[in-house]
Amino acid sequence: MIFKELFLLFLFCLWPFVNFVAHNVGQGVPLGRVTAYAVGFLFLTLLWVGMVKFALRQYPLKRLICFTALAIVIFVNFSNISWVFAEVGLPHYRYAFFSSGILLLLAWRLSKIPNIRKAIVTAGIVMVGIPLIQIGFFSLNGGSATLYASVLSSKPKGNFTTSTQRKPNIYFIILDMYTRGDVLQEVFGYDNSTFLEALRQRDFYIADKSYSNYPFTGASVSSTLQMDYLLKESDQELNIDISIIRGKNKTVQTLKNFGYNYVHFDNGLWLGAACSGYEDVCLLNAKGAGIPELEYSLLQPTLFLPLYKKFVVSKKEGSSGLPELTQSLAIKKHREPVFLYAHIIAPHPPYIYHQDCSQTHTLDWDLASRKQEDKEAYRDNLVCVSKQVLSLIDQIIAGDPEAMILVQGDHGTFFQGQALIPPPLWGEPQLHEGYGILNAFHLPQNCGKHLYPSISPVNSFRLVKACLTDNEPELLPDKRIKTAHMGRLGSGNWYFLKKEDEN
Repeated sequence: MIFKELFLLFLFCLWPFVNFVAHNVGQGVPLGRVTAYAVGFLFLTLLWVGMVKFALRQYPLKRLICFTALAIVIFVNFSNISWVFAEVGLPHYRYAFFSSGILLLLAWRLSKIPNIRKAIVTAGIVMVGIPLIQIGFFSLNGGSATLYASVLSSKPKGNFTTSTQRKPNIYFIILDMYTRGDVLQEVFGYDNSTFLEALRQRDFYIADKSYSNYPFTGASVSSTLQMDYLLKESDQELNIDISIIRGKNKTVQTLKNFGYNYVHFDNGLWLGAACSGYEDVCLLNAKGAGIPELEYSLLQPTLFLPLYKKFVVSKKEGSSGLPELTQSLAIKKHREPVFLYAHIIAPHPPYIYHQDCSQTHTLDWDLASRKQEDKEAYRDNLVCVSKQVLSLIDQIIAGDPEAMILVQGDHGTFFQGQALIPPPLWGEPQLHEGYGILNAFHLPQNCGKHLYPSISPVNSFRLVKACLTDNEPELLPDKRIKTAHMGRLGSGNWYFLKKEDEN
């Protein structure tokens, strides 16, 4: 009999973690860490049941376990309960705690209904079974392996292959959600001309009419590194494999064929940009920014997140990773030529800096916010990050004046409600804000002649490749691809594309 009760408890302890993996399938989720958290959660739940049974000896174990299973459902839906109250302008945490208490009382009453266990077990099997089927289908289909069929066999064409020519080091800095100067002025009322002029003084070309090709990170960065659009005319759907961003892409392979060493900066926050073995050298930002994405995503649906914010984050300092990268480049010398890829999760949430680069001690990853205080927090974070970028660039140029440096946003901001509706339904003001990006190039003079104000990320490394081979660049039309699904915000990212429209 006890084994039946333990099976029920196992189902409901497993469900949040299997569901999380299914929603992030193909995105490089570290199964070992997720499994460890699942085992820990199961252990704590068993400990809880044991303590409750000791305190409430008069109640049968079956009822206590049924109650615990229902309580887990309430526990991991705390953010959804909170969201309902936030949408109507009520103090959402206070009302969410109160409502959760009422739901727990209801769960306690339900747990004594005869035969309730059978209904709960059936629900648990369905709740675990559906995400397992999703994971199984993805595994059987091989994920997005077809993307790489032509990548690993590609060979560079051109004359830049002799050892007598010095190949310039290439630094590719992604500033997540860094928007364009005109968008900053129109949406945020902020004049970013001081930073942009500082870049120009350092011989950068600013593509001030540039749009991202996709409105979210997974597709945008993958497209940039593949030097191509991800969806062809014959394609209907595509799951993006996160290993493209981690180094298994056409840009890295092409540069390796040219003799480059691949240095990958792991920001310590976003799993998509973690080192994974494709790199020759891994640089790690051990400080991170508040809490890594995996832990945030697991905590986000639960009532633990507001408690974590209050008692842990308020005492913790984070970093964009730019100071650590700057320091690392000053100390470490790598075998040249080098291609360095650094994905900086800033000025994207969490907004960890004030304008003077002092800490805000915040944690929120909310991209759906339209609050004025969050717009101001984004602006302040951006001001600090801009200062850090200039310090990094000065460090690079001081020791490597001939370096190619690309500083690029991967998508724009979403303060006009874009995160709540799919991009095909965005109006032009929402498209302008959501796709407008910083796009800056520090290239040799003979390559700079090919730059133009509206160049988009899909052409960035087509231009770099042409520069290395002294050929004319084979540029693609610059498009804003409107994807049907942007992603699951907050509780993990679901990079699922369906072709809808482009302009």
